[in-house]
Amino acid sequence: MQHGSYKLALFNRVIVSQSFGSWNEYTSKDFFDEYIELATPLCDQPWGGLIDVREFQLTVPATEYLALKFEHWCDQNNRRYIAIVGSSSLINFQFERCGVASQASLVELKHFKQYDSAVAWFTELGLWQ
Repeated sequence: MQHGSYKLALFNRVIVSQSFGSWNEYTSKDFFDEYIELATPLCDQPWGGLIDVREFQLTVPATEYLALKFEHWCDQNNRRYIAIVGSSSLINFQFERCGVASQASLVELKHFKQYDSAVAWFTELGLWQ
C-alpha cells in the first residue's frame, strides 16, 4: 500500500514532479517507474527535472537503493538540469544520499524558493516553451 503521493507532468523537455507527504518503498517504486516511462522519449537530447518538494516529508531509508538506481538511469539518459523548489536542509541531505546530482560534471542543479523562478530558468535554457 502506498503512503504519500505525487504528480508528474511533462512540459516540452522538462518533467515536473510534485511530491506530497511521506513516501514508503511502494510509492517510491511507482514514482520512479512512471518517471522513467515519461522521460524515455526525451533521452536523445538533454532534458530537465523540476522537483517540487514544498509539500514533501521525506522517504523511508529502504528506498535509497531504488533512488540510487533511478538517479543512475537519469544520469545515463541525458537528464542534465535539475531545479528543486522548496527544499530544506533535511530534504537536501536525503537527496544527496540518494544520488541526486551525484555526477556534478553531468548535471546542473539549482535550488529555487518559487516555482515560477524554476520555470524561468528552464525557459532560458530553451527546455520549457
